Amino acid sequence: MPHIGEHLTYAYHHDHGIDLATSLINRLESASVSTTVTSIASRFIKMTDKPGAHRSYSFTTLGTTMLYGAAAGVVGVTVLTVTNKIEQFFSGRPDSYVPAHTLERLLGLPDRPDSERRAFNQIEHYVQGVVPAMFRAVMSLYGITGPFANFSFSLLRQGFDQVLENWTGVGAPPWTWPVYEQWIDLFHKTCYAFTVGYLTDMWFPGVWPVGDGNRRGYFD
Repeated sequence: MPHIGEHLTYAYHHDHGIDLATSLINRLESASVSTTVTSIASRFIKMTDKPGAHRSYSFTTLGTTMLYGAAAGVVGVTVLTVTNKIEQFFSGRPDSYVPAHTLERLLGLPDRPDSERRAFNQIEHYVQGVVPAMFRAVMSLYGITGPFANFSFSLLRQGFDQVLENWTGVGAPPWTWPVYEQWIDLFHKTCYAFTVGYLTDMWFPGVWPVGDGNRRGYFD
């Protein structure tokens, strides 16, 4: 006879886990299994009989979430690019090739003029937007959503860029930039972050929430 724990584990991960596990309790009772075992199994059912509690925490599901996050990142980078072009039209600011030379250094390639690194610039521009967006999707999955999460994510994206650009020696710490450039960069990264966050929050609205959902907000 299979071990009782094996039945419970199967029931927990099956799409109809609660029904199967409940059926198992009835069988245990009818078979006159000890009261202690039946009580433990009953508590297990009560513990898992909550919305989302029987969901399988598999890497397949997490991987799918991250793929959706990557798609949101592509959209976010596209929005960032559009806001960049609009801002450059009015400010006259030239294109930045910091992403291109960052990828150049990461790959250990020799320095080339900006005109020879246009493809690198686009590739790294999207990579630096897609990778953090995967994490933003996971935030949404765990119920970390809304404008506060988006603002926090914009700082995460800024940090991701600065680690790569300063570690490779291409960039400089943002507090050393001219103030107007700091405002411009924060504006574009915020547009990116809120775009990505809007999509991931819509796709994964707290499927695996963490924390106490009954707690009140600051102004409640």
